[in-house]
Amino acid sequence: MMMSVRYVLRLIMVYHLLNGVQGQSHSESQRSAPCTFPHLASSDAELGIVNVVTQSGADPTGKTDSTSSIQSAINYAREKRLTVYVPLGTYMLTESLNCSEHRSGRFKPVDIVGEKRSAPQAAGSVDRPEFYLPPKSPGFTNVKWPRYVVHYWEDDSLPPSNSTDAEHDHNTAKKKSGDYRTNVNFNQIFQGINIRIGAGNHGAIGIRLRGAQGSSIEDCTIDMGPDGYIGAEGASGSGGSHKGLTVIGGRYALDFRFAQPAPTLTGAHLINQTCAALIYAGHETLTAVGIHIESYVTHQPSASRLGHFASVPAEIGDDKMPWMPVSGPCSIPKLWPIIQAPSPIISGHMSIVDSIIESNQQSKVAVSTARDLYLRNVWVRGPKDLFLLQKSNLTGPRDYVSNPSTSSSEWTHVVEAAYAIQPPSITEHLPGGRTVELQYEALVWQDGRMAKNNVSNVQKSASAPPVDLLSQHLYDELAFPSFQSPQAVSVKMPPYNAVGDGSHDDTSAIQNAINNSDIVVLPKGYYLVSSTLRFRLNTKFVGVGRSFTLVVIPKEGLASSSDGSATPIIETPAGEGSVVVAYLTVTSWHNISNTYAVNWQTYGAGCVYRQSFFFTSYYIADPADIFLADPDLWPAGSPRPEVSVNTSHPLITISGGGKFYDLENEDCIGESPSYRHLLVQNSSHGLNFYQLNMEHGRGDANTEIDTSSNVQIFGLKSEGNFVVLWLRNSVNISLYGYGGNAAAFPLTQNYPPGYTQTKPSLFRVDSSHGIRLCNLRDIPRVTGGNQTFFAGQGYNPHDWAMVYDVTSNVYTPPMVRPVLYYST
Repeated sequence: MMMSVRYVLRLIMVYHLLNGVQGQSHSESQRSAPCTFPHLASSDAELGIVNVVTQSGADPTGKTDSTSSIQSAINYAREKRLTVYVPLGTYMLTESLNCSEHRSGRFKPVDIVGEKRSAPQAAGSVDRPEFYLPPKSPGFTNVKWPRYVVHYWEDDSLPPSNSTDAEHDHNTAKKKSGDYRTNVNFNQIFQGINIRIGAGNHGAIGIRLRGAQGSSIEDCTIDMGPDGYIGAEGASGSGGSHKGLTVIGGRYALDFRFAQPAPTLTGAHLINQTCAALIYAGHETLTAVGIHIESYVTHQPSASRLGHFASVPAEIGDDKMPWMPVSGPCSIPKLWPIIQAPSPIISGHMSIVDSIIESNQQSKVAVSTARDLYLRNVWVRGPKDLFLLQKSNLTGPRDYVSNPSTSSSEWTHVVEAAYAIQPPSITEHLPGGRTVELQYEALVWQDGRMAKNNVSNVQKSASAPPVDLLSQHLYDELAFPSFQSPQAVSVKMPPYNAVGDGSHDDTSAIQNAINNSDIVVLPKGYYLVSSTLRFRLNTKFVGVGRSFTLVVIPKEGLASSSDGSATPIIETPAGEGSVVVAYLTVTSWHNISNTYAVNWQTYGAGCVYRQSFFFTSYYIADPADIFLADPDLWPAGSPRPEVSVNTSHPLITISGGGKFYDLENEDCIGESPSYRHLLVQNSSHGLNFYQLNMEHGRGDANTEIDTSSNVQIFGLKSEGNFVVLWLRNSVNISLYGYGGNAAAFPLTQNYPPGYTQTKPSLFRVDSSHGIRLCNLRDIPRVTGGNQTFFAGQGYNPHDWAMVYDVTSNVYTPPMVRPVLYYST
């Protein structure tokens, strides 16, 4: 059956090629092409997708060049707010695909998704479409001028209607560095497509995506062939992350010297790179979880002493880095000035959790670093030395942590390790010609006091790593619900007949679909709901893209609950289940205080939140203008609505569990001290966040975890002045990496009236134990801003504390940045 569907799609492609579809406009091809998923919508446009084969004439056989066809689909989809859908097949590319996003692009990104199907030759694997770069493709052969096969970026030079291509290589990017606004590169998605590099492409880089909120590379294998350079460049953070990446071969699998603050990498498999699997020099801490590095190469360039994981902090200078090759086969391009370029005081920190590093190269260390390093539950086999720790004085001695296992077949278990390395000082320039010296102090902080030594619990192991060590952090790609799922039903099709225009009330249609189906698809549209959508324990609630499927509510809010309490737009039932929310946005309005986004009560390994967005906007009569929620995009001369309400109920409440990928919110208007972006309360069944970004909140805390246990946060980024994370009455809570430019109020200053009056700090620990806060790093913001600015006021780091323990009345001194803060 599957083969016949694929064969029919190819026949359709041939038909359109013979009948000149490439010469048609997209509006013509939309009308003439059959619907890819007729059980979900009457047309692809109504569903919210552009099919690159049937509507753009791309060749899935790989025999002819598909670059222009796919680029045309990308340009069209971006302007019409559609997902680019790539059917199974091989697509030849001979130029870079330009996935640029203009400044108003939060809801007009480039979202590319591949068809998925079980591969009959490999049980449990997934057959994906493939972008193929032929051998010795012009423009990709020179390692001195690297070039991307797929290039995601934000281009301020493009007006909203301009989709003109540009050159996409390191040289052009350097010339256009003023247009590289990575901090507003929002909602850019590359999912479920493989990239294969032919021989002779020595300068080929598979993909570049350094993105912020909502941006991600997911479920992608990049085969670098015998000569490819770098698999993927750029790490997403600040509410975005990469997950499910496999890179085979190449000199470097992942070049993460370019990264948004506090990036997260989940579930990567990096195989047989000749120089290093991953190099990092990005903002604050990279949290890498569920990573498997296998290096069994026959030739290792002698010029490189990089570890498989390698921190290469910015602005140190290649000539001063003992293991950084400046020439030869492992040389890498130097960084150039870009927006949010990393600085030496806050770049290159790494936390590695639940991961495996194995190699046949005994002389190659597992991890080399010149910045703070934290590891937990990491398994190593092969290297003679586990870690190379380069002191801040780069010309000074280096420390090696040797491997206690002497046989290349034996495993070593890094139960927990925390190594503090003092960063260099920097000079910040203040108004009036003044300067301030900033010298952060890295250390281990345990039970209210500074520890004398690093933590190094490293043991020989008689057993291999647990079989679920890596898989526990990912979803099941093949089974994950989407509009491609055969069992999916559409709320727009009979018998439900939702309208999705933002004015008709679709509550009954959507609720009936939830009551009768497991996988409920909301095609592109604006779905007005007037009362709470109540899920079942196995409800899968999915759209076609978080920028394209939006659930909105009436101006006056939802129907009130019988007791007058706040009402959620979505509520999941209490109990064990497999609830999924994916590929959509849920919006409330700032003018109401009795409605919030979600009450998540279900727990279980199958519970997943992914590629979605819960937020509160100014009320906008036409939902098509929802992007105006971005303060920077409000029309010039048009004042924003006044907001007088003081919202007190948290936007997101979680008492259940599951895996939450890229959960983020940036609201900052109309909030009272009791408000929280996120409240985790009475959660005990296992709750993991893979990149959490709660910021700008005006409540006591952006995130509060209360009376809960077994919560893990793999990467946290924040901005503002109020508490980033408040832990109360909780046990076994772990945060593995933090970043952002948040600055706590000075210790000499009280919180405003009405707020909880304690010592100001970014992290507040109250009556909690078994707490791990790892690699806490911030971008210093000494001055600037104010209390009405969404990111708050800048304060001198000499004046505020990172962590305050309420119970013991102890705070970390200003300028202390713990590699591990541990409370037993």
